[in-house]
Amino acid sequence: MDYFLYVRAVLDYIESHLEEEMASADVAAAAGFSLSHFHSVFRAAMGTPLASYVRSRRLIHAARRLTETAEPIVDIALRYGFSGHEAFTRSFRRRFGCPPKVFRRERFPVDTGLVFPRS
Repeated sequence: MDYFLYVRAVLDYIESHLEEEMASADVAAAAGFSLSHFHSVFRAAMGTPLASYVRSRRLIHAARRLTETAEPIVDIALRYGFSGHEAFTRSFRRRFGCPPKVFRRERFPVDTGLVFPRS
């Protein structure tokens, strides 16, 4: 079975739900797979677990908001599902190498980082 189209549909689903709570079971259902099968398919296609992929996409969208808006950092953190400023800052620093405040001030370019499944 060629899973490319299924994973592609899931990526669209993820992108359109980044500002909402997103349970793994909901994402698997969007692909029409059981949860355990979906996790295997997603990891094989994308080379990363679902949770890591979603977190990365949320951070990229948050980085874009930091550079394009004056929205408070804590509001951006909450918009993308982080529990607060500290959790967001830790994840952001790991992903981008600096805290959100510095990223905003320096107006670093944001690479979309959108990765498509291996075909």
